[in-house]
Amino acid sequence: MAGMFFYVEERRAWIRTHTHTVVYDRDPDFQRFSKDPSGTIKRMVRIWLAEPGCRQPSLQAYLGTVTFCFAGPSFRDLCRLFHLASRAAKAAGQSTKALRRDLSALLRQYIQEEYGA
Repeated sequence: MAGMFFYVEERRAWIRTHTHTVVYDRDPDFQRFSKDPSGTIKRMVRIWLAEPGCRQPSLQAYLGTVTFCFAGPSFRDLCRLFHLASRAAKAAGQSTKALRRDLSALLRQYIQEEYGA
């Protein structure tokens, strides 16, 4: 894909499922909650399609967020991500097949890091 790449922002959240409590890593109380064993810390990966820029990449399209929860990434998140990636590729005049292949490879890396092979 000529010049286009995925810009990824990784976030964390402390989650206690039985009370539906979520504390994001940007919250000042995150450090306190992250030590509380009644919840777990989960990773969220936010993905944009971007072009390189002089000082900062030029974000072209927000593709979505994948949350790595207890049973794996949300199937719904993945479907939405690939759907928006196809739309963004068409809008940018890029190959949808190539973009989806690259996105699959990127997500496979995160899945292997989070859950193992």
